[in-house]
Amino acid sequence: MTKEQEESQSNKKDSGKNRCACEEIGVHGMNKPCDLVSLDRRLHELERIFLQSGSCTCEGLRWVGFHFPTQHPDFGRSVACICARETETQSRKDILIKASRLLDKKTFSDYDLKLNPKCETGYKTAQKWAQGNSTPTVLLYGQTGVGKTHLAVASGWVKVGLGESVLFYSSAELVRELQAGIKNGTLDKTINRAKSAQNLILDDLGREYSTDWTTAIFHEIIDYRYNNNNNLQTLITTNHSLTELETILGLPVVSRLTDFTASTVVIMDGEDVRNRKR
Repeated sequence: MTKEQEESQSNKKDSGKNRCACEEIGVHGMNKPCDLVSLDRRLHELERIFLQSGSCTCEGLRWVGFHFPTQHPDFGRSVACICARETETQSRKDILIKASRLLDKKTFSDYDLKLNPKCETGYKTAQKWAQGNSTPTVLLYGQTGVGKTHLAVASGWVKVGLGESVLFYSSAELVRELQAGIKNGTLDKTINRAKSAQNLILDDLGREYSTDWTTAIFHEIIDYRYNNNNNLQTLITTNHSLTELETILGLPVVSRLTDFTASTVVIMDGEDVRNRKR
């Protein structure tokens, strides 16, 4: 064998170490939530790191795989997602709640329609979304204080009660976490988590200080979810009209949110009742 042939064969072996056998999109139309794995890293180690992350990334499938090259001894193996595990101290529901970022417990029964009867359509649409009986995306918009956040949080708790994973963010909180991710190296992780969450709730969209950078990220997240809407559910609330959202986030984002084949837009035409008892 010539020196050139030896070098060529060596290069092929080296490239095999970095070649991923499962880079393609998974059966649910999503990129598989895993990392390129070197031959010396084993499944138990990756499982420990995954559990420490505290993030549900299974799209509701309850199993997570890793990018093992075909020659890896753990190729083809997967581990149970965080949301599918039960321990002595935590039930699956406890894990789902922790991963959801839901704070105060709110329910649909706590929402008093008598205070804002014109919000009934928003109320019923949010209920349908929570139960999986609506379009993949629901957009609730109306002035401050009509109870949009209440309905969004209540919807999240219903999803958790049904055993589904939820990710709740106010848009301002999401932007702050994205900005922090630039410094601590978690930017891509945060974006991918928002993109692939089984149920994503974005509260108060448009309240954050928008820049070209934030607009591009929100477009990436919403566009991805729009293109995978058979598997991903999204609930968004906003105080802004569609025209205002176009100015803040751009026409491409708003066009995705208002496509009647995938989205339901509801105007909650009510009064600010925050200082009145619900």
